[in-house]
Amino acid sequence: MNDIRQELAEAYGIPAALASRLIGETREELEEDARELSFTLPRGPERLVGGLDPDGEDEEGGFDPVAHMRAHRAASRARWA
Repeated sequence: MNDIRQELAEAYGIPAALASRLIGETREELEEDARELSFTLPRGPERLVGGLDPDGEDEEGGFDPVAHMRAHRAASRARWA
């Protein structure tokens, strides 16, 4: 039964450490529990996008941290004004 739990945990994206917590006496009951549990677990993004180019420059010619902070502060001030 533990093999089935591990298989279902992998199929539904449940961490292996939680596989033993699947409840049920039949494969169908275990699968239903795995399905329900998978909906409660947080999901990360499908893939990471954005950020800085590893070469240090993005399409606009580079990231300017000073300009970024000035824009952030201005937006914060406008929000609280």
